[in-house]
Amino acid sequence: MMFCMAVYFNFLIGGVSGVFLSDTPVDVTVHGGFFVLSHFHYTIMGGLIFAFFAGLYFWLPKMTGKQMNKKLGVYHFWTMFVFFNLTFSRCSSLDCWASRAASLRTRRISKR
Repeated sequence: MMFCMAVYFNFLIGGVSGVFLSDTPVDVTVHGGFFVLSHFHYTIMGGLIFAFFAGLYFWLPKMTGKQMNKKLGVYHFWTMFVFFNLTFSRCSSLDCWASRAASLRTRRISKR
């Protein structure tokens, strides 16, 4: 059940970042950046991987007849959830900081 809730959480974060990407000036600014990368991974990969493990933890004991260790399952969930979110939240914030730093630099135009 924890993996199912993680699918909703990651898809929600990806959906919120998708609202920003639907705005044309923002999309032009961050196109090809880490913000788009984190949006993709939150929506597609976060939904896919966490849903895969949710199905695996639900159906594998029914197919094999052997129970899995609950403590290892909880440990697997929390390590995967925390490190997944640490990885891609840094990507989105890194792109926002990089865009801010790039806009603060002065642009030099040489005269020919």
